[in-house]
Amino acid sequence: MGLINIISVPTSSGIKTIEIHNDDLTKLAWDVDILVFSAFHNKYGPAPNTVIEALEKNKNIVIKDYAITPLIDLRDSLNCWVSNKIEDNNISHLLCIEGLKTDIENNGNSDTSLSNLFGVLSILNHRGINTNTVALPILGTGYQRNKIEDVLPSLIEKAIYALNSISSLNTIYFVDIDSSRSELIDQVVNEKLKRNQDILELVFENEALTPLFDRIKQKLMQMKAGNEKFKDNPVIDILVSKILQKNLKFYELGILSRKLLEMIVQDIVPSKRLKGKTLYESINELSSLHVAPWMTSYVHIIRVFGNSVAHYTEDAHFPENMDRTDMLIFVHSLDKVLDFHANFKALNKENNRL
Repeated sequence: MGLINIISVPTSSGIKTIEIHNDDLTKLAWDVDILVFSAFHNKYGPAPNTVIEALEKNKNIVIKDYAITPLIDLRDSLNCWVSNKIEDNNISHLLCIEGLKTDIENNGNSDTSLSNLFGVLSILNHRGINTNTVALPILGTGYQRNKIEDVLPSLIEKAIYALNSISSLNTIYFVDIDSSRSELIDQVVNEKLKRNQDILELVFENEALTPLFDRIKQKLMQMKAGNEKFKDNPVIDILVSKILQKNLKFYELGILSRKLLEMIVQDIVPSKRLKGKTLYESINELSSLHVAPWMTSYVHIIRVFGNSVAHYTEDAHFPENMDRTDMLIFVHSLDKVLDFHANFKALNKENNRL
């Protein structure tokens, strides 16, 4: 099933994301700096259907061995420990959190345990340990049998706070292997973010968009084939996959398009002009390359629409919701910007030959 939901979080360090995946946490296709799992106090046996068991089976990582002499041991104060670096693996470090079930039973929620977890991530950052990517299950809802509804809202809040406060942290992956649980997680996330039905709508329910997406899919595949920078890009891969499967929601389109836009601008504007600039400022640098003002406006449309449908915010707006006309404008703009990028690169290539 793959990627099922995204939360985009604007921070002082740029746009960061929380991604929800229906996948095996121990078989992810990308590198993970910190893999988080939960356990009962000092109990690290490979119980059936647990992350601990899956790590042992799929990664040959025996948790009890790493727990003996961890890199950081905060079990007495924060109920957490961090493993030494795992060699020859796409997981760099393990972070174990203990006592979630006890926390919920005693306090009615998991706030204390989750605060401890993200506090440890902050410590790792200060210790110079890379925390760019963190992957975790919906902690305490598997073998410990806490309800997803009791854990996930607080987990999202803590994750958003961590993305804002830990400069090096860019992406947090919540991963669950069970498809029915993943659907519940998707529902809880959307309710937590108060996403309205327009934002949750599948874009292919608007038939006027089908031929547009056929063109966009082809242009994305040409972008991958013709530019080494985009060859193995997960944003393009996810967007193409969701177009092919016709399961792309409007908010997903907004987030993925905004990420794609950042890459396009970085591919066009010299890096020395982008240093320290926001995406808004970076887009305005297109004028220095003699890009037409109306084309720059299309680029800004993707940025503004992407921000509007994707960002985590509690601010009220008028009008409250986008409609199908807005969606049509957004997708047309994306189509135009992909054409512009391809033509700009081809023109530069030709000029360099002369």
